[in-house]
Amino acid sequence: MKTFFKFLGKNKLYTAINLFGLAVSLMFVILIADYGNSMLGIDRFHTNKDRIYLIGNESGYSSNHSVSMQLQGQFPEIEKMCGIVNYHVIGYALENNKLAINMLFADSTFFDIFSYPVLSGDPQTALDSQEKAVITKSLALKMFGTTEAIGKIINLVGKETISVTVSAVMKDFARTVLPLNTELITNFQNTKRLAQNDYYSPNVIINGGNGSNKTFIMSVGGADLQAKKSEILKYFQDNDIDYKLSQRKEVLITPLDKVMLDEHNTNSGLEHGNKQMLLILFSAGLAILIFAITNYINLTVAQTGFRSREMASRRLLGASKGEITARLIGESTIMTAIAFAIGLFLAISVQHYASSICGEKLDIIHHTTPAMIAAYIGFIALLGAVSGIIPAYTLSRFKPIDIVKGTLRYRSKMVFSKIFIILQNTISIVLIVCSLAIYLQINHLVNAPLGHNTKDIIEYIDWDMNFSEYSTFKNELQQLSCVEQVGLAKYSAVISQMSNFNSFIDKDGNEKWITTMSADSNAINILGFKAIRDNKVASGAFYLNEKAAQDLGVQASDSEFSINYGNGGNKKMLGGIFENFRLGNVLREYEPIIITPITSDYTAETYTPGMIFYIKVGGDMNQAIKTISTLYKSVTSKDATFISADEYIKLLFAKETGTIKIMIIFTIIAIIISALGLFAMSTYFTRLKMKEIGIRKIFGGTGSEILRKQILSFVTPLLFSLIIAIPIAYYIVDKWLQNYSWRIEIYPWIFILAGLFIIVIGVITVLGESIKAVNKNPIQSVKAE
Repeated sequence: MKTFFKFLGKNKLYTAINLFGLAVSLMFVILIADYGNSMLGIDRFHTNKDRIYLIGNESGYSSNHSVSMQLQGQFPEIEKMCGIVNYHVIGYALENNKLAINMLFADSTFFDIFSYPVLSGDPQTALDSQEKAVITKSLALKMFGTTEAIGKIINLVGKETISVTVSAVMKDFARTVLPLNTELITNFQNTKRLAQNDYYSPNVIINGGNGSNKTFIMSVGGADLQAKKSEILKYFQDNDIDYKLSQRKEVLITPLDKVMLDEHNTNSGLEHGNKQMLLILFSAGLAILIFAITNYINLTVAQTGFRSREMASRRLLGASKGEITARLIGESTIMTAIAFAIGLFLAISVQHYASSICGEKLDIIHHTTPAMIAAYIGFIALLGAVSGIIPAYTLSRFKPIDIVKGTLRYRSKMVFSKIFIILQNTISIVLIVCSLAIYLQINHLVNAPLGHNTKDIIEYIDWDMNFSEYSTFKNELQQLSCVEQVGLAKYSAVISQMSNFNSFIDKDGNEKWITTMSADSNAINILGFKAIRDNKVASGAFYLNEKAAQDLGVQASDSEFSINYGNGGNKKMLGGIFENFRLGNVLREYEPIIITPITSDYTAETYTPGMIFYIKVGGDMNQAIKTISTLYKSVTSKDATFISADEYIKLLFAKETGTIKIMIIFTIIAIIISALGLFAMSTYFTRLKMKEIGIRKIFGGTGSEILRKQILSFVTPLLFSLIIAIPIAYYIVDKWLQNYSWRIEIYPWIFILAGLFIIVIGVITVLGESIKAVNKNPIQSVKAE
């Protein structure tokens, strides 16, 4: 290998470009492998992992606890069931040490089904009563330090304040689909005393998000639950009000280890991976790797003329074609191994940033297993063989006498190089087009009209405030100079798409389930609902949106309407009809919404937690959020997260935002690697053509003609790349946009811009070396040859 390293030392550009390309591409391979292993290895540690399923429907994995828990009695194939709700409460062991706790309500069968490691206590009895709770090691340290936690009392503050005894301490959640921030688990029956919702009512509907019930099933060994899907669906359609109301047509029975990446696992209070991101990561990582390999092959083939004497000497001394081939493959394997080591260092260095983009904690060192190490070694060997086989073939196919005569380098027609340049730039153009399309689509979604205001608005929902805190916070909030107006609402939230359904009976006696939101006039004014008709009613009136009016048969000209709701009788004053507006983002369909009156004059007797504040801000939003957060903490002694409506809507598209960040990173790296490869190729092949350029100039060729010919020889493959890339990119973008009901058009200028960008980069890359070659004294060029 001495001669190989000597060769690398002499050809520093060749060495630097190859090491850079391979190292960066292998860095991505290592990061993607860790991410993929994290996603695909979720919940594999449970003893009963092959028998655990999660129940859901086409809208997600929320379910009615009262109805779904009856499945076990209906189907003998089900051995055990467990309902789970994640919730947030205030907990304390000492009054002056209150903590916000992320909690799970779970049925007593939790540890019968799941195998989460318990450090102390008996998991079999840990949740068998309402007076018990299991806490994680991190919460035990926060609350009790190094003191034994078993038997300690924790007070939980929700709808009521209850006391639970620590019955077990478990490891913090990791590599699981259940919320990783979970700190405490208590018996599901405590929902009656802590939660605002009645999870034991067969008529409750809580769709998606935190606070919705998830139902896990453990099947009898050997039972085929999928074969029972039609019967289970029929059971839900007959008994579950959500299935009746929404006309659900599907039931999901998803294996536990498949839930993480399942497309229906969105906004359902579970950890969820991004299957699309995994696919993009894999595809883009593969593209970068192809770039690095083709650069290595290109540059090594280009260098064959400069290593010809070495290989000729070896052949003349008795080396066979096979030995030459093995040698060159060995060299490429060594190069790959060195690049892998550099890539590993780079991957570990950037894994924290990569975690923030992909939304999954990467820990390459701790996640690496002996099996992965073996896979990496095999991958290096395979990559070395693939990278070395074409250069080996190129050198070994010539006779030693041809190499000694010096004819080898003149026979190179750049066939492989041109093919690889076309391949690289085709991928680059596709990546640029996809990045542009995704960026434009995200902006299109974020800035889409929702039928209500979002600018300079903060929406905040508080489930923990008592009446005294609420009164103080509201009054002092209105006095802040940065606050223009404060509105109040309950039950359903416009920005954060929280929905509360109620049953109404219209004038014809038909039952209608409609989203209900109570709001005062300030909230309506801040949100800017557009009135089709405003009856100018002072107070106590109901407001409908167009969809609700249509469903209930209410006309814009009506001053009142008949409806059976609550204890207020059938006749309701109609305050007005608003244009349809969306809860959340533009991808959510318009739904019927009734806005009932709310009073801002609550008393200690009439007030209940769960107030929604709409705050209209004047001036700098970031400074206003800091001021409001400071006020909130001074009133409640708790931290809270306030966020503008516009920023919240952006967060709803975090998956798409993460995708575009990854696409941009991969696109930039791909262009850099491609440009470096093209630069090196132009350098080496210009050196080979020095004699030809000199002769052309001697016979009267002008510098501009020779320069144009030289540049066209490298730019022409880029034009072929554009022709190939356009239909591929169009297909990919069109397929991706089909996932969105509100989407952009596929503009022709996207393809034109991508093509021009690549061509300009190509011209700039080869221009410098070409100018040097054209301006060189032709006599020196001929003599050098």
